[in-house]
Amino acid sequence: MNKEEKTILLVDDEAIICQDQAETLKREGYHVITTISGESAIEQFKNGNQIDLILMDIDLGKGMDGTQTAEIILHDHDIPLIFLSNHTEMEIVKKTDSITSYGYVIKSAGESVLIAAIKMAFRLFRAYKENKQKTILLENSELRYRRLFESAQDGIFILNAGDGRIIDVNPYLMDLIGYTYDELIGKNLWDVSPFHDIVENKNKFKELQKQGYVHYENLPLLHKNGLIKHVEFVSNVYMANMSKVIQCNIRDIEKRKIIEDAKEAVLSEKITILQELQHRIRNSLSIIVSLINMESARLLDPLMKESLLNIRNRINSISKLYDLLSSSQDKENITFDRYIEKIITSLFESYFRENEKINFKMHLDSMQVDVDTALSVGLILNELVTNSIKYAFPDNQKGSIVISLERKHQDIIIEVYDNGIGTPSDFAIDRSEGLGISLVNILIKQINGNLLKLKVKKGTLFRIKFPFIKSIH
Repeated sequence: MNKEEKTILLVDDEAIICQDQAETLKREGYHVITTISGESAIEQFKNGNQIDLILMDIDLGKGMDGTQTAEIILHDHDIPLIFLSNHTEMEIVKKTDSITSYGYVIKSAGESVLIAAIKMAFRLFRAYKENKQKTILLENSELRYRRLFESAQDGIFILNAGDGRIIDVNPYLMDLIGYTYDELIGKNLWDVSPFHDIVENKNKFKELQKQGYVHYENLPLLHKNGLIKHVEFVSNVYMANMSKVIQCNIRDIEKRKIIEDAKEAVLSEKITILQELQHRIRNSLSIIVSLINMESARLLDPLMKESLLNIRNRINSISKLYDLLSSSQDKENITFDRYIEKIITSLFESYFRENEKINFKMHLDSMQVDVDTALSVGLILNELVTNSIKYAFPDNQKGSIVISLERKHQDIIIEVYDNGIGTPSDFAIDRSEGLGISLVNILIKQINGNLLKLKVKKGTLFRIKFPFIKSIH
C-alpha cells in the first residue's frame, strides 16, 4: 500500500452488499477492511489498525447497531464517518445527524454518489483539522481576554437583590433594548417593558431571589421600537460591596436562531428528498424489469433469454418487498405470508406459458418478520421455486409445487416441495457451482439458518429453518 492510499473500514452485515461495495472501493484505489459487526469494528481500532474513514451500516444484526458503534468509536477517535444505509426515516436521519457531519448515503444511490460522498468527507475532514488547529491558536490568544470579551458582548444589568431595582447597566444592553441609562436606573425590573417575560411581578422576582441562578435558552425580548429579538438570559446572585446583587447577562442569539431555523429547513428538505428517493427506487426497479423484458424479446439465444429471465425474477422479488413497504406504516417489518405469496404468484406468471400443467399450492401462516430477513428469504425462495419450475417437470409434464410457511417456537420453517423427477443422484447443496444455489448458500448463512434436502418417495423437498426476528419500535 503506497503512502497516498487511504484505508476505509466498511462495516455491513449484508455479506453480498459488503463484498460488492468493497470491490467498488478497491477499484477506486482505496484499501478496504471489511467487518460485519459493531464489535469487530471497534476491535479494529483496539488492534491499532490505521483507518482513514468509516462506512457504517445502521442495522448490524443482533449486536450493537451502527449508531451505537459510531458513538463508541468517535468518542476516542477523530475520524470521518459516513452512514451507508437503506433507512430513510426522519428519526433515524436526525439521530445520525447528531453523531457525524460527514454524510448519510442511501445504499441504492449508486457508485458515483458513494465515491463522491467519500471524497467530500475527506475534504471536509482535512478542512476540519486545519480549522481545529486554527481554533486552538485562537483560543489560546483569546483566553487572556475572555472575561472582558464576554462582558462586552453581553447586555448586563445589575439589580438590588432586595427590592429588584436596576442599579447599573452596560452600553450593550441599552443598544439591545433601545432604552437610555436614565430610563432604566432606579426602575423595578418588572416595570420595564422588555423584561415582562422574565419577571412579571414581585412574586416572580422572589422566586428569582430564592433560585439564585436562572437560565432561559430562548427568550423573546421586546425592543423599545416594538421589534422582538430572541436572547439567552442568565442571572446569578452574589455579594458586591457588602450588598447582595443579581447580575443578569443577556446575549443576542438572533443569528444563532436564524442558523438553527435554516438547519431545520435543510433537514426537512433532506427528508423530502429521501422520501422521493425511495419512490424513485421503486420506479427504477420497474424500469429495469421493463428494459430486461424488451431486451429478452429481441434475443434468439434461449440461454441468454433464460439468464435475463432469472435476473428479472430476482429483481421482482426485491420489487415486491418495496411495494409492500410503500403501502405500510411499519417500515421495519413486513407481512411475510403476503410477501411470499406475491413472489410465488409472480414466478408462476413468468413461467406459465412454458408449462401450463404445473399447479401451485401455498400453505402460509400469517406472521410479521423484519425487512432484512424477508428480503433474503425472498431471494432464496425465488431460486428454489425457479429450479422446480425449470427442471422438475421436463417435456411439459404435469405436476405440483407446494410452498409452506409456519412458525415453531422461535424458529420459522419454510418447505418447498415438488413431485417432479427429483434431483440428480450426485446433487449436493454445498457443492453446487450454479449461481442460484450459490446465492442460496450465501443468504442462508446471512439469516443464520440452514437448508436441508429431505428424502421423499417422489420429487424434491427442501426445508429452510431460521430464527424468528421481528424489529421492535
